[in-house]
Amino acid sequence: AVNNLAYLYVNRFPTRENLKRASELLSVIPEDSVGPQVLDTKGWVHYKQGQYDEAIKVLERARAAADNPIIQLHLGLAYLKGNQAVNARDALDKAMANEGKGLSAEDRKLAEEGLRSLSG
Repeated sequence: AVNNLAYLYVNRFPTRENLKRASELLSVIPEDSVGPQVLDTKGWVHYKQGQYDEAIKVLERARAAADNPIIQLHLGLAYLKGNQAVNARDALDKAMANEGKGLSAEDRKLAEEGLRSLSG
């Protein structure tokens, strides 16, 4: 429930204050019980705060624990902002595998925009 609330803050209402709240919420989760979804949310908070190197580190841990389209999308976008074009393309292509199955329409659009920016 804590992770879901944090993700809601970061994904739907990403104000500076809400990003701080999300980070605080996630900090109460014991490190030994942090799963891939929590890591994804933590990485996405770092991404939204412009901390791309930290986002990449956390999202790579999330991907190692559970390779899914949302984690690939978030990691691909972080790689893109971190000027790692090859890694960004790989992650975004994986996010869009099976025609973006597992991604919302909004997330598919983000992936497509990321891929387009790599092409031009």
